[in-house]
Amino acid sequence: MKKEKKEKKPPLLDGSEKPIFSEKKNVLRLIGFLIAFAIAVTFITLGVVRIGHKDPGLYEVETDVDGSLPLYASGIHLKYDFNGSSDEIKSQMNGIKAVYTEALKQSYKWFDTKNVYPEAPNLAEISQKPGQAVVLQEPLFAILQDALQRTEKNEGYTIFAAPLRALQQARLYASEPAAGDPVNEPELRALIDALDQVIREDPGELILNAAEKTATLNLSAAYAAFLEEYELQEDGVLDLGVLADAYRLQYLSQVLEEAGYTKGFLTSDSGASLLLSGYTNEQAKFCLYSLDAEGKIEVSATKAAKAGTASCSFRVFRFSEGEYGFYTVAEGERILYRNPYQLSLPDEQPVLSVLASSSTGKIVEAAYACICLMEAKTSDEALAAAEKDGVSRIVDLNDGEAKLYLSDADGVEVLSGYETILPEGK
Repeated sequence: MKKEKKEKKPPLLDGSEKPIFSEKKNVLRLIGFLIAFAIAVTFITLGVVRIGHKDPGLYEVETDVDGSLPLYASGIHLKYDFNGSSDEIKSQMNGIKAVYTEALKQSYKWFDTKNVYPEAPNLAEISQKPGQAVVLQEPLFAILQDALQRTEKNEGYTIFAAPLRALQQARLYASEPAAGDPVNEPELRALIDALDQVIREDPGELILNAAEKTATLNLSAAYAAFLEEYELQEDGVLDLGVLADAYRLQYLSQVLEEAGYTKGFLTSDSGASLLLSGYTNEQAKFCLYSLDAEGKIEVSATKAAKAGTASCSFRVFRFSEGEYGFYTVAEGERILYRNPYQLSLPDEQPVLSVLASSSTGKIVEAAYACICLMEAKTSDEALAAAEKDGVSRIVDLNDGEAKLYLSDADGVEVLSGYETILPEGK
C-alpha cells in the first residue's frame, strides 16, 4: 500500500507561513552571522580609530570658523611639522590652533580699515577720529611706527592710501575688469591720478606718541576736501596696503615663537613666506616666477630657504586664467599688466617679477624691497633699487630678454637658459 505524499506548500512572502529550517541549521547560521558581525564591527572600529589617528608629518594648521569675522584667516596659511604619538600630535594641534587663531583674529582687527572693534583699537578707528588721539596696543603701535617711517622715505609706499586701494580693489575684482579699466574710462583715470597726487604730495600727518602709545591723524585740507567731494570717506584713510600680509606674518611668527611653536612656516597668498626658527627642510626653496618666450609661466630662479629666513615674491602677471586680482588691458600697441602690487597707474612697467629674501627673517623688509622695485618708473631705477643693501634680490625685467639681475648669488640657482647679471665686484 503506497503512502500518500504530503504536498509541500511554498512559504508565503506575506508571513502567513514561514519556511521551516532544522534547528541545527539555525544554530550554524546564527554562529556565522555573529562571526561576520564581529568582524565587521572590528573593521569599522579600526577604520574609525584610523581616521582619527595622526602620524608625524607636516600639516596645515586649521582655524576656527567665526561668523563675526568670516575673513580673518583668508589668504594666510601655517604649516607645521608635528612629531610624537598620535595623542601627542593631537594635543599639539589643539594648542597651536588656539594660539594661531587668536593671533590671526587680533591682527585682522588691527588692520581693518572700515570696521571698529572696541576691544581692539585699529586703523579704522584712527581714520574715523581725525584730530583725536587713539590709544593703541603695543604691537600695532610698533607696526605703525615702521610703516610711517617707510612712507616718509617716499620710495613708492604710503600708509595714507586707503581710498586709492579701494578703487584699485574694485577694478581688480570686477566681473569684467578690462572693460572698466582706466584706459577705457578717462574720467576714472583722471580721478585716480588726482587722488594719487594728493596722497603722495599732501596727505596730512600721523602723529605717534611713544610715551602714551597713541596715534592721531590730521588730514590735510586738500585731502579732506577731495574725499568729501568724491564721497570717498567710507573707505578710511590709513591702510598698510601690500605690506599688510608681511606685517601679519611678522606678528604671527613672534606669537608662535614665544609660545614655543618653532617647527613650521607661514605663507600668504600675496607672495610672502617666513620659516620659523626650528623648521628645516633641505628641499625648501623660495621661487622667482617668469614668463618664457611663449608667455608660459616657469620658475626662473630659486633661493635656498633655511630656518629663520623669509622672502617675498611679486609679479605683474597672473598664474592662471581664473586667478582674481590680475588682468591685462591693451593701450595702443602696449599690453598693461594690472595687479595688486602697483597701487598707482604706471606709464611703464619695467619689472616683470621680483624675489626679495632675508636671511634673518625680516619679512617686512623683503616685502618693502619688492614694492620699491614694482613702483620703479624705469629699468635703470629698478636696477638701482635691486642693488640696495638689506635683503637679497632677484629681478626679471619686462624687456623680453632671458636675463635675471641678482644683488648676490648666495644660495641662488638659475634655470638653464637665463643669463645672470651681478653688480660689479660680486
